Amino acid sequence: MKIVENTASTLKLKAQFQTLGTFGVLFGLPFLVGGIIAALTIGQRSLLTCDRLEPKQVECELKTNSFLAERTMRIPVGHLQGAEVEVNDGDDGDTYRVALITQGGRVPLTEVYSAGIGFNHRGKVEQINAFLQNPEQMTLTVQEDYRWFAYLFGGIFVIVGGVIVFASLTAPFPVDCTFDKRSGQAKLRQRSLIATHVQEYRLHEVKEARLVESTDSDGDTVYRAQLVLRSGKEISIDFLGAVADKQNIVDVINTFLNPRR
Repeated sequence: MKIVENTASTLKLKAQFQTLGTFGVLFGLPFLVGGIIAALTIGQRSLLTCDRLEPKQVECELKTNSFLAERTMRIPVGHLQGAEVEVNDGDDGDTYRVALITQGGRVPLTEVYSAGIGFNHRGKVEQINAFLQNPEQMTLTVQEDYRWFAYLFGGIFVIVGGVIVFASLTAPFPVDCTFDKRSGQAKLRQRSLIATHVQEYRLHEVKEARLVESTDSDGDTVYRAQLVLRSGKEISIDFLGAVADKQNIVDVINTFLNPRR
């Protein structure tokens, strides 16, 4: 906290700018934005429907929709040749997806690879291949739905990022103090990144400033600067700084309030 003005009639103390709130916003935004992007891109639902027109003539349609787009792909009669599981080798382990084998090349059932838990890639491949080899089966429907996974995965990041950003935006900075003997007022102004809160008191209501000793959750001794009103109300004016700096501010306030003390 910086002493801006200290005269016989006016004492102004200004809190130094705190970067913690800004850092919190910058830290939380990637989680928030990343969660939204994950929900929008990973949240896909694919539906493969096939109809057998003749014993060896199969026509299929693949519909894929997400938050961002909806796409329909027609697989002409006789073009679907089979399906298999594609493996993506990653540093964190293998992931999988179902790919359709057509005359025009491979067509992924979804663009998303997954670890396989709960998605039964192998079973879907067997289901497609069994349909192609069974001329008595007239229709086939295979679905892959990643929306619940996207909601869960993206939602966790959105919640974490949102809490960090909200807490950082609303976290109060140290208090700016103005004591004015001419107007007989004491004004305390506390800001956050999005709001300002002002408290005003009659100067004679302010009894003194104190440096209060307490113990934090780790058992360490901490010191906090505060104002004490004659009503007994305690108002924190604490700031980040050394104990000596806090004691100096307390002494300056008390000297201004009671020069003869």
